[in-house]
Amino acid sequence: MNYDLNFSALLIVIPLIPAFFAGIFISMKLLEMAKNIENLTPRQIVSELDKYIIGQNDAKKMLL
Repeated sequence: MNYDLNFSALLIVIPLIPAFFAGIFISMKLLEMAKNIENLTPRQIVSELDKYIIGQNDAKKMLL
């Protein structure tokens, strides 16, 4: 077994782990918001999106 190759792969994968879990967290928060979206005004929706998504203003406007 080539341990050098496996170690190199770990060096690539390990830094990606926090981003992976952050993506899951954001997805869960957006799903939670989607359940309550009928009770939110457009301004409140954008405010909630701003908590988890930086920028992407044109995309946020398309949702409204």
